[in-house]
Amino acid sequence: MPNVTLIALEEAAKLTEHPISYVEMASAVRSPPPPPAFIFGPLPAYLTPDLFSDYEVPAVGCYHLRDVQVTFDAIILLQGKPLWSLGLNHPPSHVPSALAGNVPDFDRLPVRRIPGQAAIIHGPGYNIFGHWLIDFLPRLYVLRRAGYDITNLNIILPAAAEAFGPEFLRRIGIPAENIVWHDHKAELLQPDELIAPTILRLGNRFSPLLGAATQFWIERVCNPAGARPWANKRRRLFISRSLHPSNRDFRTRAAIEQRATEAGYEIVHPERLTLPDQIQLLYSAGRIIGEYGSGLHGALCAPAGTAVCALRGTSHHPGFAQSGLAEVFGHHLGYVFAETPRFAEDQVLDMDIETFDLALAAMEAWGPNR
Repeated sequence: MPNVTLIALEEAAKLTEHPISYVEMASAVRSPPPPPAFIFGPLPAYLTPDLFSDYEVPAVGCYHLRDVQVTFDAIILLQGKPLWSLGLNHPPSHVPSALAGNVPDFDRLPVRRIPGQAAIIHGPGYNIFGHWLIDFLPRLYVLRRAGYDITNLNIILPAAAEAFGPEFLRRIGIPAENIVWHDHKAELLQPDELIAPTILRLGNRFSPLLGAATQFWIERVCNPAGARPWANKRRRLFISRSLHPSNRDFRTRAAIEQRATEAGYEIVHPERLTLPDQIQLLYSAGRIIGEYGSGLHGALCAPAGTAVCALRGTSHHPGFAQSGLAEVFGHHLGYVFAETPRFAEDQVLDMDIETFDLALAAMEAWGPNR
């Protein structure tokens, strides 16, 4: 990638020479994050800031830009210079490496003009199911609050997007002809007007608007009429990643799942279910246990008061977004840790069975009708 200077989107929007405007819908708020309901297993000191030091709930708004191009990860180029923005989930640490690894010569690519308006809702992690739940689908709600008819708006998607992304959009009511497919290695896109709603997350904290945003897409994916025929049955669910390719090798998974089954939990593989069936199943839950990841993020479909238990290593990766989800949706969230290297992404989890038994007892105490 050529040696380029990054520009902060928020600063560029303040300069009159750049055709960028921003409409804010919710202001940022500082508040302490709520602590987990319980923690079992080793919690090293280096992880405590990750759990307890995110004090800012993000602002939510929508950017409108002209004379810009779109490249990999929905990164925006202004006069050939990449923009960074925490609101678009493009931190300055991510943008240079993302471009260098995927479009090192973006300045030499042809530009395809998109007539009229086009919106970006994707970004880093666009082929990860959980990012659609917590980052991308909520941006459709932001567009709607900004006054746009999302069923009549062009939506830019990467050509390499997994099938569940377009399926979400189809079920929500966005016509296939409104999707603008983008091959970032072959071209830059230049809409006449680019609309960029912010994500509703900053680190591990979420805007309270995430609740309404989630209700918005759930009602359209599951039941356009808004009725909810699935009653809350307070089911016990164990979300398994045994069928999911992963950089986390859960060595004691079979024993853990057996213990959960003995405690009355149903072993669930979300990828075997349709999107509506996944949502309805999770909505019927009273207690959910799962390996930290996309499947467990689906707990945002569960009602307030649900007890949720996340199983993870002691590495910084994959973060603590589940804590922020629990805060917004009123869940009682606990963690069970297995020791893994501090900075590892490829992890081997050997979770202690007796420690997991402590979590099972805690789930009984924290779950509905405790």
